[in-house]
Amino acid sequence: MIVGGGVESTDLYTGSFQTVKVVSDDWYSTNMKAIIVGSSDPIEARMQGPKGAPSNSIVDSGTNSLDIGSQLLTAIISKFSPAQQALLNKAIPNGDLVSAADLQLADWPNLTFVPEGDAGDVSLIVAPSDYWQVDTQQVGAAAVAITAGDPGFVILGLPLMNGYFTIFDGEADGGRGAIRFANKKV
Repeated sequence: MIVGGGVESTDLYTGSFQTVKVVSDDWYSTNMKAIIVGSSDPIEARMQGPKGAPSNSIVDSGTNSLDIGSQLLTAIISKFSPAQQALLNKAIPNGDLVSAADLQLADWPNLTFVPEGDAGDVSLIVAPSDYWQVDTQQVGAAAVAITAGDPGFVILGLPLMNGYFTIFDGEADGGRGAIRFANKKV
């Protein structure tokens, strides 16, 4: 992750950047349009955020999860297989650990977040290995990096940024800012 600049660091990323539109400079506020679980139909996000909020989402490097409002989170969980739903419903409410052996991580779908971009919608993929953290608190256990948040609001934290070279540019767009994502080099 880079704060300002960074485009010149071509040894750290591949391909071109996707730019997420920042609609308010208070917290890198963005407009989340939809979330896709695997190859399912998109789940449309409510475009108006909570009362007083300038948007329905933010991108925040200080948040260690994907924090999703309860109604949207319920819709997302419903798109997983029954066994995956059971693990998510065990792990999310209280941050309970699950057995890493029970995960079968290769069978889990990607999550695709679709925020408004400067030049059309942007698709940002979060791999299962980024929203599940294996051997995190004890060997053989896994914690999900998805939390239930405030209604009508999404906070995109570190699980999103794990797969990307991310630039927070506070000077772009007349000082409102922009967030740029490119695939990180492995």
